[in-house]
Amino acid sequence: MKYQLVALFERSNHYNLKEIQRNVCRKLNLYKPTSTLHVPICTLLDIDMDIAESVVCKVLAPYKHFKIKVNNSMSLTKDNKVYIEIDQSGYISTIQRNISDTLSLHGMKLSTKNNTLMIPIANGNYNFKKLLSKNTCLSVIKSKPCEEIISYGKIVKLELWRIGGPRKDNVIMSFPLRSF
Repeated sequence: MKYQLVALFERSNHYNLKEIQRNVCRKLNLYKPTSTLHVPICTLLDIDMDIAESVVCKVLAPYKHFKIKVNNSMSLTKDNKVYIEIDQSGYISTIQRNISDTLSLHGMKLSTKNNTLMIPIANGNYNFKKLLSKNTCLSVIKSKPCEEIISYGKIVKLELWRIGGPRKDNVIMSFPLRSF
């Protein structure tokens, strides 16, 4: 069974990012937008729940709610999903590196095919592939350059999700961060 550790946004930031997602999907005619915007931290292939819970709790113990920077650029992965890129610096990259290193030291198998931090917004289609092949960088807001920051998102908790299971049993564990 596959599991995914994801970082979730605060409610007010989630609505702002949802508005960006809605505008992008409308402009590019993308279909099947993701319902809950999140940042995938790592994908676990072989898992022991007790060890995973203790490792994640131990790594997250010193961290409070933190902000991430959302860039203006979009990309398409090999599995045909459209992502908005986020800044690779800060607490989120440190947490990702610490959790993946510690879990692999404890003997768990991790999927390492995508180590970049991004926010999945929708499934891609042929028109988006065609646009992306013409441009080196596709921006969310046309009037701004791709490297510019368009929004901030506050991460309040991490959750362990089951991939491919029934919808109502999707969340396995929740790891809230300390509040200010």
